[in-house]
Amino acid sequence: MNIDYQYVSDATPELPFKWQPLEVLFPPFSEYKTFTQKGDIWSFGILIWEMFERGSDLYPGLNLQGLRSFLKSGQRLPCPKHCPRELYKTMLWCWEKNPENRPNFNTIKTDIEVIFNYIKIHQPHKLNFPVEVTSVNGYECPRRSRFE
Repeated sequence: MNIDYQYVSDATPELPFKWQPLEVLFPPFSEYKTFTQKGDIWSFGILIWEMFERGSDLYPGLNLQGLRSFLKSGQRLPCPKHCPRELYKTMLWCWEKNPENRPNFNTIKTDIEVIFNYIKIHQPHKLNFPVEVTSVNGYECPRRSRFE
């Protein structure tokens, strides 16, 4: 790891590929993968999506090769049902092809605060939507909203 918080793998570690940024899925010119804060931004966008989709499967039905084709063609995850459009735009910004074009965490924090404050003032009903609960193996969990 260097001062820029960049890590270069010296092996081919097994990784949860559906959360990885393009630069890890398509490493340039070598077998080594580079991990940076800009890659963490990509993964954070995935986390936001998962929260609004209540844990739905990412890219259902896609294996690693299918995911690479999907992302390389410029496609991204769809906007979740209960997600504000402005927050989805922030997610898309997190998933920019060029890591240098992605926001930093301070910018994301500010965006989320602005979006939340707007909704709190102008659309407070959107902050209290019902969450259906189901039981799985004896545990309560939110019902998934998109891919059931």
